[in-house]
Amino acid sequence: MHIDGLTQLFDLLDTLPNPVTLNALAYDDNGIAYDKIVYVNKSFIKTIGYTSEDIPDDRTWFATAYPDTDYQH
Repeated sequence: MHIDGLTQLFDLLDTLPNPVTLNALAYDDNGIAYDKIVYVNKSFIKTIGYTSEDIPDDRTWFATAYPDTDYQH
């Protein structure tokens, strides 16, 4: 998808009333897969309170949203 298509997709997602994230599969230096959070819509920011810069991946999201590691499991 080219830049114009992504811009249109993000614009569309920003009109939705529900929180939405777009994730991409990535791998760390050890070859372990994780979800990179590439985009969060306006409703996500308003409802959850975090931007994609605050939670750049699923690991950071869980650590931020659930700081008690026992609760994460």
